[in-house]
Amino acid sequence: MISCRFLDKNEDQRFLPLLFSILHDNMSVIAPTGNAYEEDYALWSGAVAPAMQKENRHIVLIINNETLIGYLQYYTNETTFMIEEAQVRPAHQGRGVLRSAFAFICDHISPDVLYAEAYANKKNTRSQTILESHGFVRIGENKNGNSYHYRADCGTFLRGIREKQIEAQLQKSFQAVTDMIAAILAENAPTVYLYGSVALDDFHYGWSDIDILVLTEKQISPEQAERIVHLRQELTGREPENPYYRLFEGGMLRLSAFLTDTSDTVVYWGTSGERITDSYVFDSFCKLELLDDGVLLYGKDVRGQIRRPPYEDLKTDVRRHFETIREHGGKTGRSLYSFSWLLDISRCIYTLRTGEIITKTKAGEWALGNGLCPDVAALENALRVRKEPKLFDKDETLRQYAENLGDAIQAYADVLEKEIRRSTQTGD
Repeated sequence: MISCRFLDKNEDQRFLPLLFSILHDNMSVIAPTGNAYEEDYALWSGAVAPAMQKENRHIVLIINNETLIGYLQYYTNETTFMIEEAQVRPAHQGRGVLRSAFAFICDHISPDVLYAEAYANKKNTRSQTILESHGFVRIGENKNGNSYHYRADCGTFLRGIREKQIEAQLQKSFQAVTDMIAAILAENAPTVYLYGSVALDDFHYGWSDIDILVLTEKQISPEQAERIVHLRQELTGREPENPYYRLFEGGMLRLSAFLTDTSDTVVYWGTSGERITDSYVFDSFCKLELLDDGVLLYGKDVRGQIRRPPYEDLKTDVRRHFETIREHGGKTGRSLYSFSWLLDISRCIYTLRTGEIITKTKAGEWALGNGLCPDVAALENALRVRKEPKLFDKDETLRQYAENLGDAIQAYADVLEKEIRRSTQTGD
């Protein structure tokens, strides 16, 4: 299990020999100095030890099951994030280990930093290729001419790292959850689907959930339900560094009960918790997402048995959303999730006009482009927060803005109400 942590500046003397052994193993193959190991270590440690005591210079230790397998050394100033060393033991190279270290420091680099920079030895073509694949361009050489100097936009580089790390962890999480459910329900012939924002390529960590649906041929037994209901917590306990297991939401029930909307043993995972119940609500929006863009993770594809919801069902669910917005959307708190009401309204209007489902992000952009929201700034802020929730998580200005969002939401709900009336009068 890969984990990362900062090297405490008081423990550098204990770790310097270990760090140098990794550096030496790699560089002795690429660009050997011809010196004795002890001589190279004395020169290297003599430069690194005092440098590490500076406040803006750090080393991230990369650990696999309590064994040090690599490190990332860097410093920052007002304009630049400089990658000084990024080293991984040969046996662990090519496995996304360094990406974990970069992802670890993403929140520690100021968004005001403009550039990410690095040097790559001219003989190290692999490092050059990696840097270029992350958007770095060659801008010069170092003073002694043995390395190329590379630069990239810092924000773009770190966003790319974060996105790749999220994708890798998501795929691992999908597989782990699916494997566990399939094992527990092996005798029930389960089918596991992924739908919603992840399947629609609109997942944003810090905002989105991971929606799954599990349909079985045989009824889930009480014993199986008890094993599954707390599975999210069990997986999180095994991998506490993985933040995605707790985001899984959905229902698990017999296919026949799902198709006929009848009572059954249902395992439910939701935002507020999990439970074993006897019914499961799966609205027309979710059905269209499942039918058109759902991803089959396991088992036999049974979507051919699911009735496609007619436009009248969509209108009914839009009305239900509208009533919820009227009841709760006017009382926003400081939570950034308050902005979601504006995107929900945009999506409802789009569906009424087209009979189709799109992502909340695309719906917000569509509404903005068509001038539908009375408070343009509010919708623009909703899209900003939706696209990069972690960037604005501690933004006090936006939280204060969200606290006073109720009037903007209700004004936009007025627009939705007119759309509902129009669709009813025209019979669309």
